[in-house]
Amino acid sequence: MKNSILNILYILIGNFLLAIAVICFIEPNHIISGGLAGVAIALQPIFPLLDTTAFISISTIVLFIVGAICLGKDFLLKTLVSAISYPIFLYMLEYFLGNRMYIDNRILSSICTGVFSGIGIGLVFKTGSSTGGMDILAILAEKYLRIPFHIGCLILDGATVLLGVTMYSIHDAMIGLLSVLVTTYMSEQTVLVLKKGIKI
Repeated sequence: MKNSILNILYILIGNFLLAIAVICFIEPNHIISGGLAGVAIALQPIFPLLDTTAFISISTIVLFIVGAICLGKDFLLKTLVSAISYPIFLYMLEYFLGNRMYIDNRILSSICTGVFSGIGIGLVFKTGSSTGGMDILAILAEKYLRIPFHIGCLILDGATVLLGVTMYSIHDAMIGLLSVLVTTYMSEQTVLVLKKGIKI
């Protein structure tokens, strides 16, 4: 029971940090990061009325349903908390913060995106759960195409950055790539720290 409560706490904190990254850094600075937020930003030149928060929330629910169907009950139970809490945190932070925590420096915002997203993803992954976003596609690729999970994540993030090149510019894509690299590093370090039992 204690471990279950701790895992749920990790998942909630992790998704809250992800929501902070989106609302405070990705959306106001149009950072083409990995994940659903990066895809939403990359698609905005084609769909200028696309609402980032709504896109992420709807996509999260759709991917959760696909994952539940294809990956079974165990996946459903582990990812349910993320699928519910992440959209709620997004709308809550958007309502209370909006652009009030806006940082007018895209490189700094990209690094902050990576730090918050990386720690958040690391906390969720430590529990054996999923954030309910693009990593579901990586899990499906591992199951059906035998592509290792971390390779699948890199491919998806790389595809998002490439989409950003076509929609924006190489400069914008490089800023997005910086956030992806920081996210990857921070998520790995967070998992390692938690495995060692060090409080963070």
